[in-house]
Amino acid sequence: MQRHGRLKYFGVLAGTILWVTCTAGTRQAIEKPMQTESVKGLLGQKLDHYLTFAERLGFSGTVLVAKGDDLLLNKGYGFADRNRSLKNGPNTIHSVGSIGKQFTAAAIMTLEMEGKLNTADSVGKYFTGLPEEKGAITIHQLLTHTSGLAPMNFLNEFPKIAENQTTDQIAGVVLEGPFNFEPGAEFSYSNGGYLMLALVIEQVSGQNFQDYVREHLFLPAGMKSAGYGKHNWGDLQLAKRYMNNKESDSPAYHPEIVTQEAGAGPVLATAHDMFLWHQALLDNVILSRSAKEKMYTPQLQNYGYGWDIIQTPDGLLIQHNGGTTDGVSAEFVRYIDAGITIIVMSNQGYAGIPFMAGPIKNDLVALVFGDPWDLPQLPDMGHEIDANSFATSLDLADGSITLTPIGNIILAQGDGAAASGLLSGSMPTALSAELSDKSAQLIKAAMSGQLETFSHIFSSEGQMNRTSQFIAMRTKRYAAEMGEVVGVTAARSALSDLQPAALKVGVIVQGTHSDISYWLHWDSEGNYLGLQPAEDISTITMLMMPTGHDELLGYNFSERATISLGVERDAQGKITRIDRKGI
Repeated sequence: MQRHGRLKYFGVLAGTILWVTCTAGTRQAIEKPMQTESVKGLLGQKLDHYLTFAERLGFSGTVLVAKGDDLLLNKGYGFADRNRSLKNGPNTIHSVGSIGKQFTAAAIMTLEMEGKLNTADSVGKYFTGLPEEKGAITIHQLLTHTSGLAPMNFLNEFPKIAENQTTDQIAGVVLEGPFNFEPGAEFSYSNGGYLMLALVIEQVSGQNFQDYVREHLFLPAGMKSAGYGKHNWGDLQLAKRYMNNKESDSPAYHPEIVTQEAGAGPVLATAHDMFLWHQALLDNVILSRSAKEKMYTPQLQNYGYGWDIIQTPDGLLIQHNGGTTDGVSAEFVRYIDAGITIIVMSNQGYAGIPFMAGPIKNDLVALVFGDPWDLPQLPDMGHEIDANSFATSLDLADGSITLTPIGNIILAQGDGAAASGLLSGSMPTALSAELSDKSAQLIKAAMSGQLETFSHIFSSEGQMNRTSQFIAMRTKRYAAEMGEVVGVTAARSALSDLQPAALKVGVIVQGTHSDISYWLHWDSEGNYLGLQPAEDISTITMLMMPTGHDELLGYNFSERATISLGVERDAQGKITRIDRKGI
């Protein structure tokens, strides 16, 4: 069983940066973390075995797993800085992405505990010059992503915000544009909403947002090495970020950017800092019992205040995740009833697998709760094999496969049925076959203006209308590029990240010139969850390692399948054929 939630991300998108200006804060030294590497007991060893395998296949980051207060594992894998050969470890400081939203939410709750605001307050109470309908948005709606604000267009909104603007002016920029829906009626994940909350915190507290969070949350929780860009990490070990082979500095080296993203993300911390925050939330020292009850009450789409709140077969799950397009991804998972905490921080992403923390977390949860699956095994190799000798791009019967060396690993990407046969580890089920057909028929109906024939699958008329409008808008937008529509087909299915055991089906709308694609998400009972636009939906991606001159071993994270490939070469050593081994 997969246990997961929606992915949240902030930061770099389409080459631009999301920011919000905060007033200048004080520069404070960060205390050096002093955690030691820990692998404890049989379960800790099992987790470490899996992560060592994942590291060999390209995972890079720090992982902490605890049962109650007992640390089963607190260890780093891969490199924090490749050029300096610095390994990730328990004291490496990573960006946690949108996990940082929970600190924004908690800061709001501390101010409510002090009687300085109420989550029912409208934002118009704290800012002047707002349009009446925007000023009526409540703090509660911002916290729960139900404000109706349109997603911020980073290409357009970013240039409008300058450091010398007042908070009222910045609030006007964040709130401009039409509503996506009536506030409170629906859920739509909004970074802009949390930027507004940071401004509210500054207005009410009279402090810089970062300083307020550090003083009222980080330090009381013992998170002495956590902070934002205004703080001074000195010579502490800051993880650089990697997307394929492209390197980016830690956000700590760009304090002006991190400062302006505050509210929507991006806290910098160690895995143990985040564990200390988890422990602080278990008692009532920072937040009262009533404040936490309010924060953990699920609203639309099981979202509370800065957290997903989900009832699972393993008890109450409180979680959040985050990531950026430059290699950062993180998962913070708290199974409250079972006493299990899992924290994954990754500083390496790949084309096709940009957010590595998610699949790693899924496998760790499966191991902790004893889900039956075969733990992948590392091959016994006496020496490293040159990955560059596997670089190739081959045409297959109905598609292609490309092997791209990245350091000592191989990024394998293929499209078409033949490539799927090489890289996929699972066979279609009756449910996936049924949902594949239903997904293709739904897209066809929407494109022909007959989506009402599927009205029974939608949770509301509004959801059906938005789905119809979105597909119509996207079809119109790409009509000239696509040419005449010649077919609608379900390409493949995979595990969805929207909720445990959910599936997603990739549907391709084929045109005479080009195609457009969608992912349609369904729960384990076959109920419709939603859709999203997709790119390269027919492409399957897998990380592999050379295990011999003519052999590759890979692992399909979405299917928990270990796959072996064999290659044939010509007299010059060029790969001419790739076959699946062991089937």
